[in-house]
Amino acid sequence: MSFTHHFSVLPGDERQTHLIDVLLAKGRQVAYDMPLSDLCHAAPIVLDGIPSKYSFDELSLTTGQFFFGGCLSETFCSSCHTNNITVFDYMEDKELTIFNAIATAEGTIAEMIKNSYFNLHGNSVLILGFGVCAKALATRLHHLQMNVCICARGASQRAEAVSLGYEAIDFKDLPGYLPGFFFIVNTVPATVLTSELLNFVHPECLICDIASAPGGVNMDAAKSLSLKAITLPGLPGRYSPKASAEFMADCIYRHLM
Repeated sequence: MSFTHHFSVLPGDERQTHLIDVLLAKGRQVAYDMPLSDLCHAAPIVLDGIPSKYSFDELSLTTGQFFFGGCLSETFCSSCHTNNITVFDYMEDKELTIFNAIATAEGTIAEMIKNSYFNLHGNSVLILGFGVCAKALATRLHHLQMNVCICARGASQRAEAVSLGYEAIDFKDLPGYLPGFFFIVNTVPATVLTSELLNFVHPECLICDIASAPGGVNMDAAKSLSLKAITLPGLPGRYSPKASAEFMADCIYRHLM
């Protein structure tokens, strides 16, 4: 296949828009304002967003192309491998993941302030999970004088949390702790706040779910209990799209070298 551009950037949030600008500034020919099928045929390197929004069957990828996207499914990656398409998940790049976590943490804090009637200062927050995003968020909330409690399954994770000055509990301890929080942030991409556990949540608590799909909060149960629970996908794209796009471009170039 004869390509007319260096990169094709698929539609997405504002990060994709800024990514186009970053690549153009580097002197690259970038395809972007075209129908989806034309975009897939315009360049050898196809760039989706974070998270990736298309199934393999929706795209017209061909043998020999490179595809970048975020939070890619096993099915998508398997289809790429079967068709000899080189696929890379942004979330497998440790450097980008760390920068993404910073933007996610800042965006989460903005949403916590915006959606709650309470100060963060002096209040307590429960963070479910202790991965990269949770750690970035915990550090910043701790410096805002919040009392941070980490809920993690692994004993080593809980020990690390305690060593950093946080409280730490196991998921089995949640029923006794949930009533004491006005802020809960979930980072686990599997249902951990079940309908049963939501019965223990304080009625004035703000629940923020920043996990990848399908998330970790039973939103239907939260709604039926009149709890304030919000899902917050794509925070870097909303709060720091230009910086995030620059980090994405750096990641792309590192993996093409």
